[in-house]
Amino acid sequence: MQINGNTLTLDDGRTIALPKYPTASRVKVWRVPAEYRADGVFISITGPGLAAEDIPACNLADCTVIGELDYPADDGAALEAARAQRLELARASVEVARRLSLADTPVLEQQTWSTQLAEAQALAAWRATPEALPAEVAPLLTALAAARAQGETVFALADKVLAAASRHVAAAAPLVGAWQRIERQLRQADTLEALLAVDLRFPEPQA
Repeated sequence: MQINGNTLTLDDGRTIALPKYPTASRVKVWRVPAEYRADGVFISITGPGLAAEDIPACNLADCTVIGELDYPADDGAALEAARAQRLELARASVEVARRLSLADTPVLEQQTWSTQLAEAQALAAWRATPEALPAEVAPLLTALAAARAQGETVFALADKVLAAASRHVAAAAPLVGAWQRIERQLRQADTLEALLAVDLRFPEPQA
């Protein structure tokens, strides 16, 4: 009995394809009654990250262990497991960088940004005739301008929103660009060495 690649060859010449795993494991082969398994063979595979050892679900007195073999890790499966792990680490890292860049801004305020920006952009059409501005065009910015109590018009506040949006885009661009570069490099890496060589660091938030 032997294993070549992911193929188990029994002593009688029969071959059985085994699942591919990213870590080395152990294959145990049982001879079982034909009424339980038509081919008379039951296989369990144990190893790091795998389920607990499986045993035949029949009378064990009628079963015999006919052999055990070491089953090497599959290089392809190991590479894909490492790729998935590195991608997840990169996602977590860019999320940390994003949160740090927004650390001084309450979540409540962040949740209004898309509405603020949409209203600020919509106000452009009414700058020439501010007295005719419909109430439904910028209800959030109108309420914000009043609550801020700085004597600014809704148009002045809109200008500040647009400027803040530009700053946010400029700050986010390096993070987005770094993520896209890292993701591309991780997905293109065709060896474990190349995968581990990918730099997962992201730019520090700018003050």
